[in-house]
Amino acid sequence: PYTHGNANEMFLVLRGRVQLTLGDESFTLEEGDSIEYSTSTPHRTINVGDTVAEVLWIIAPPTSGAVDLDQYVARKTLAPGLPKSNSEPSEG
Repeated sequence: PYTHGNANEMFLVLRGRVQLTLGDESFTLEEGDSIEYSTSTPHRTINVGDTVAEVLWIIAPPTSGAVDLDQYVARKTLAPGLPKSNSEPSEG
């Protein structure tokens, strides 16, 4: 788990099934589910489904010295079993 600044982070599961750990709690979210939390709370996202998951992250205000829109709105694909930090951005 990691933290970054003190902003609001929201994500929406566009496809698949992911597990979000916030501090000591874990939540399983599926397509259409969303959640909001503080970026100062330790958090980690892992794809717990059998297929690729796609998640849209929105962070406001931007954290970690973001200088362009790509750094505060991220659409990522997560391979099964991989945490967000090991994923690659989706195309388009």
